[in-house]
Amino acid sequence: MEPEPRPTFGAIDQGLFDVPDPPREGRTVGEMLFDVDHQARQLLMDVEADDAGPMLRGWSPMVTAAEELWAALPRVHAPGMGPEEPMRRLSAHAKTIEISLNGHTTAYSRGPVDTRMTQMAQTLHSAATLISRYGQPPVKAEAYRDLEAARSRVMHGLYITSHAISVALHSDGRNRFQDSVEQGRPLPVARHHSPYAVAPTGTWLTRISSCERAAGDYFKGGLSDSLGGEAVPPMSTPNRLERALAHWDIQAHRSLANDPTAMDIAVACRTEGLIAGASLVLTAAASEATEEVTGERFGAAVEQSGQAWSNLANRWHELTSPDMKPDLELLHAAADVRAAYRELTHNHTTLATPQEIASRPGLDAAVRATRDAFHASADLAHVVAERGAGSHLTGAAWVLARRVRDDVESGMATPERALEEKAWVSPADIVAKRTIPMPAPAADGLRAASRITVTMAERTAATVGARPGAGGAVSPVGARHLERSVSPAPAVSSPGAGRAPVR
Repeated sequence: MEPEPRPTFGAIDQGLFDVPDPPREGRTVGEMLFDVDHQARQLLMDVEADDAGPMLRGWSPMVTAAEELWAALPRVHAPGMGPEEPMRRLSAHAKTIEISLNGHTTAYSRGPVDTRMTQMAQTLHSAATLISRYGQPPVKAEAYRDLEAARSRVMHGLYITSHAISVALHSDGRNRFQDSVEQGRPLPVARHHSPYAVAPTGTWLTRISSCERAAGDYFKGGLSDSLGGEAVPPMSTPNRLERALAHWDIQAHRSLANDPTAMDIAVACRTEGLIAGASLVLTAAASEATEEVTGERFGAAVEQSGQAWSNLANRWHELTSPDMKPDLELLHAAADVRAAYRELTHNHTTLATPQEIASRPGLDAAVRATRDAFHASADLAHVVAERGAGSHLTGAAWVLARRVRDDVESGMATPERALEEKAWVSPADIVAKRTIPMPAPAADGLRAASRITVTMAERTAATVGARPGAGGAVSPVGARHLERSVSPAPAVSSPGAGRAPVR
């Protein structure tokens, strides 16, 4: 018998030849649908007037991906199940918006597509691919209810996204109206939607509102009723969170060491804030299970660290732009961490009670893995601080003008620079919506926020090393932070910070 040929080195180590492989997908379809809902809520909280055009251009591709997933779901319905008419209506409205954008020259016709909507569309497409490949027709009543819950997740993500586009259009219309007033030629106020639905935003508000109504019609009994039959699969492995955090640590350092964008750094900071908030929930559940009252020093340090990471994430988010391309591997690692935490900390739509969390397998291993992650967080804080110390940072003029004002008033900027009598941002740059280098006071504020984050992360790591424990209860701040990061939060329509390129 002839010996089997030995494999070539290239067949063993494909990474040596830089062969691009798709990221490993460890999430279930349900977790991917939940993540789309999470991203839509985050989009709604971060929306700005300048996002109106990129979001409108990304709407039809996202609806197309949702329609693909809808078609991939088994089409057998139990008696009394809802019809599929809302998705057909939504698809028709989205198609007319796409045709109008491509066939006419309007203020929103040309330009990039919002990257966040592209990410949601890709997640929906990945879920559709998994269902098409491995899905089976349901045979039990529980499967019918789970399918209905999946459709509700898809439709709810579209509903929130359409509302976010409406908020962006409304903000853009308000800016246009205020500009016209300052120029002495005020535009006539609108008589529908809102007074700021002025041309050309009024037409697009009408169209996207039709999409929002079509999606909202699906929830006649409310979202909670629609998700009541959602299946909760058993935990895949007790050490899932440990593996997710280890993968996150490796990927975050790789991404931030390889010419990251402001969006990459913002994702890293937000995920570190999530880890801090989740640790308070897990350690509280573990303390209640063992009836061990641990010291408050750890809980206070973790809470302050989480707040520092969140504040730093907001600053970096201000330097992003809708067309900025994030590191897909980093996004995937962050989503895996969110899914691993949610498996332990949540029920269908709400945060689980400490008693419920304590009853789930793998809690002790998850607490240990989370505490170990704080040591890696301290090192990552130094990496982020180094990125913030560079002189290459840029941003939208009007966003940086607002940041300079806030940092000067709060004392985050260097006093000597804050007292200088000069306009750090030119009004002409603001009116022209230019991208400019970061002014000195804003750069000082970013470096100060980075130093605070480093200090808080190192203090938390030192506290973990001295005594691995947490306060006996979750603080209100920690619980709210986890709700914002892992679970659907209440819809917030107030716009967040602006975005501009980092390079």
